[in-house]
Amino acid sequence: ALDAGQLKFQGAPDANGASYASLKFAVQDSGATHNEDLTSNTLSFNLAAVNDAPVLTRHIAPQLAVFNTPFSCVVPAATFADVDSPLTYSATLANGAPLPAWLSFDAASRTFSGTPTSSADLSVRVTASDGQLSVSDSFVLGVAPGVRSVVIGSAVGAQNRFLNAGDTLAAAVTFSEAVTVTGQPQLALHIGADVVMADYVSGSGTSQLNFSYKILSGQTDANGIGFDANALRLNAGSISDAAG
Repeated sequence: ALDAGQLKFQGAPDANGASYASLKFAVQDSGATHNEDLTSNTLSFNLAAVNDAPVLTRHIAPQLAVFNTPFSCVVPAATFADVDSPLTYSATLANGAPLPAWLSFDAASRTFSGTPTSSADLSVRVTASDGQLSVSDSFVLGVAPGVRSVVIGSAVGAQNRFLNAGDTLAAAVTFSEAVTVTGQPQLALHIGADVVMADYVSGSGTSQLNFSYKILSGQTDANGIGFDANALRLNAGSISDAAG
């Protein structure tokens, strides 16, 4: 197009290369008085390549792991984009420090995996690079508290390690960190063929929650009182760490 007496050419976005485009033209003066050169001329354009920076197209969603439980998540391929270069990936903590020993990152598959040995929440940074320029995004990896142990301890009224009707049994559940209790959780126990519920008594704000149960008449168990995995019942309440 002619603009203010000058011929201008605009290449297509992200295009480049030698002899990218050419055009033919003839010259004539403004008076059209046959003072012209109508010989066809060719003008070629070379567009030098410019490295475009990778961009963040969507933020990485927060993730949640559970203490002492296998965890994995994949950073979606569409998180980062680059119009002219393949990307490589790396991961650190948001402050630049290495990932903790329990958490690994496979750059080829963009996969985090590991089993938390600490209940500390993490802020993780993922970086995408085209070899010259890079872009990063950070996300929170929360670690929910896990149960370290369940101990059936002292019992009020016990005689020679035996319980009778009316005796009160105490049980302690120890978590990986301090927890806050809302509502009235319970702990499911096995006494013979019966499943009974020990009531929450105390411990909110610490790492140990205490439960109690009063033995009823007719309950017997020659093998001792026991419990299953996932014995905690929240009953519409909650047990949470400081992060919620």
